[in-house]
Amino acid sequence: MRTKWLNIRSYLWRFCLLASICMMLIDTAQCQETNCSVSGIVKSMEGEVLEGATVTVVHVPTKNQYITRTNARGYFHIFNLKPGGPYRVSISFVGYRSNIMENLYAEFGAEFFRAQPDDRELRVFILNRAEKEMEQIILKQKRKSDESIGIETIISPQVMKDMPSISRNLQDYARLVPQSKMTGDAGVSFAGQNSRFNAFFVDGSNNQDLLGVSFNGINGGQTSSPPISMDAIEEIKILLSPYEVQYGNFTGASINAITRSGSNQVNSSVWYYFRNEDMAGKSPEKDASTGERSRLSPFFNNTLGAWVSGPLIRDKLFHFTSLEWQKEDQPQPFDLGEYKGNSSRQQLDALRDTLLNRYGYDPGRYDESMNSLRAIRFITKLDWNLSLQNKFTLTYRLNSAERQTPNSPSGSTMVRFRNNGYEIFSNTNVATFEWRSFLSSKLNNRLLLTYTDQKDDRQILGSPFPVVNILDGAGSIILGSNGSSQVSLFKGKEFALVDVMKFIHGRHVFTIGTDMSFSWLNDLIVSSYYGNYQFRRIEDLMLNAYPSRFQRTLMKSEQPVNDQSTDAGCKFMISRLGFFMQDEWHFNPDLMLRFGMRVDGNSWNTDYPADEYFNTVAIPAISKYYDLKGARSGSPPHTHWQAAPRMELTARIPEERVL
Repeated sequence: MRTKWLNIRSYLWRFCLLASICMMLIDTAQCQETNCSVSGIVKSMEGEVLEGATVTVVHVPTKNQYITRTNARGYFHIFNLKPGGPYRVSISFVGYRSNIMENLYAEFGAEFFRAQPDDRELRVFILNRAEKEMEQIILKQKRKSDESIGIETIISPQVMKDMPSISRNLQDYARLVPQSKMTGDAGVSFAGQNSRFNAFFVDGSNNQDLLGVSFNGINGGQTSSPPISMDAIEEIKILLSPYEVQYGNFTGASINAITRSGSNQVNSSVWYYFRNEDMAGKSPEKDASTGERSRLSPFFNNTLGAWVSGPLIRDKLFHFTSLEWQKEDQPQPFDLGEYKGNSSRQQLDALRDTLLNRYGYDPGRYDESMNSLRAIRFITKLDWNLSLQNKFTLTYRLNSAERQTPNSPSGSTMVRFRNNGYEIFSNTNVATFEWRSFLSSKLNNRLLLTYTDQKDDRQILGSPFPVVNILDGAGSIILGSNGSSQVSLFKGKEFALVDVMKFIHGRHVFTIGTDMSFSWLNDLIVSSYYGNYQFRRIEDLMLNAYPSRFQRTLMKSEQPVNDQSTDAGCKFMISRLGFFMQDEWHFNPDLMLRFGMRVDGNSWNTDYPADEYFNTVAIPAISKYYDLKGARSGSPPHTHWQAAPRMELTARIPEERVL
């Protein structure tokens, strides 16, 4: 009795400690589930629920075991299973024959085992009495429906294998979601929302752009490079309006990608893709001598990758490693005949010669630009099954990409010289540690720690030169160093902690959790540091006349070396916290009520010196026309808290006739 009381006190102490931490910390939640949770009910042939039946689940590829018992109402719940399978489930009870089922699968986000991938659900398990000679049977099965709980889409490994992919990016698979729309800049809009409002997670860790400026909202997204090799992903789950309180902090969609894991069997895969100008169309501009459209300039795109997985210690320690290289060039020719401006080809050639002879500056070609990408994507993952009670996962990911691109290509109203484009170097390192602890058959915990280091560095093409904008009738001519890339560097670091505890009591599954993240950001950008000139016509520049407008941005420090500046960048820290709790009430295998509450908050943790002129002079003048709502220079924003109650009632048809 004393031992039992000590165990209860230990569980209560851990529960109270977690609740206290959640209440004291101030931050915003972004918790996303990456594992499977399955349940079921065990009955006899007479329909009697069997309390205390032992349920043993074995992940066959890794021999990883999960053991639990049914409660007073015959239910069992097993959390934090690896998605996929196959699993072997063994159910035993005194006086009954054991029921052993092979080749069962746990689908990411599903509630029950399935007899095969994308096949029937197994909800009720039947045991025969030992003296009977009848074979073991499963009483109830339900053919998988195309409908999902909430608005969600699960992209299974088989779908990813069978579906053709041209860009080998997330867009190729996200188009399976009816509410999705491809935005053309490697972004995906869900339910009409901007791509930046999506949330993207890999193995539960946040993969968002820390600054929030990339087109697709993913870190490294300014290079339009996939954040991870598609061959390293096992399964994808896309949620638009989930009832589960663990999902939040997005208005578009929550995209959850699960990477592959190792097993006792050694597996590997190698892939290679290539494309050149012979596989592409012809140039839009006709050749002057033949009058026919020629092929594009020579280019060669190729992607090479491989992954390998297997055991380091059989049944205990497993590894998975993936490496992918990508080289891509996209010539973008321009037909000058479509240009509506006043200047001819001869005038544009003369303009380029003038810049070379007078200033020694080469603006590059104007009849063709190049969009190129060089990328390396690496991931290594270790799974350690220490015991039945403790299981660990350690992951490291690297996404390094370099994109050279025009700011925007030439068109009917604009001629842009090639060196007005820019290069962006993006490097993202992510390390995660996950600890799944099964404290008892009724209590388990999941802890996830994530560290992210992101760096985006924009560089000009060619030698430094002011931006030049020439008005040219119905068009314009742009040349010189890209204004937004002359001094531009972003560095960001983020640490996140996710902890989710689940407790089973009768027909109820209680969930309590928190997700903390702390971000340190340093953003340096000085537009038009070399100056910005505007001329009324092309002759003014060629004759060295005065410009119609000139502007330049200055900063307090000297010109930074390699964009490294100590006082010109904007340095700040933000933190986020979310607290949530939920009750999942199972009336029977066909009826479930889930209700919970989620509270999110955002906090600005950096103080800035006040601008007294703004506070004393500008505020009274502005307040005559606008309500500033108490805003003052030097006063950081207040923490904004938002409560989000959720409720779900799921009723399944008990029987289904198959015609």
